[in-house]
Amino acid sequence: MKRTITFILLFCLWGITAWAQTVYTPDNLPKVHLQDKTRYAVDPDGILTPAARDSIDRMLYRLEQQTGIQTVVAEARESVPSIGDADCFDFCHQLLNSWGVGQKGRDNGFVILLVTDQRCIQFYTGYGLEGPLPDAICKRIQTRDMIPYLKDGRWSEGMVG
Repeated sequence: MKRTITFILLFCLWGITAWAQTVYTPDNLPKVHLQDKTRYAVDPDGILTPAARDSIDRMLYRLEQQTGIQTVVAEARESVPSIGDADCFDFCHQLLNSWGVGQKGRDNGFVILLVTDQRCIQFYTGYGLEGPLPDAICKRIQTRDMIPYLKDGRWSEGMVG
């Protein structure tokens, strides 16, 4: 089960990239999933390849259909205000709560935030996922499966494995 969740998480991305002079908050992020329930990846700067975005959308759709787990992966690009001076942990918490990520009563939402200008990768799980996704597993996913690619600016590989 943990191995399956790890595999699924590597394909999770709901990318948020910052346009010049834009500071993102949970309130002003584009919500493509509301317009099309099969879309999860938001990548306005085209950091990811189209194949990576399509792969992420398919994986997250299957994940939600099979388990009910809803995921948001936010990405902010370096050299841009991105999330401004906001704290990565607080931003994840606000995003999870203000967007209602996860099913009510099950608290099974999951947020992954990557902010390159702050050199931050933050995972935030709802209470219902703390058992299957403890902090140790999340940290292992970050250090083993994401950071080596992200250090080299290989966004697609770092986000979809």
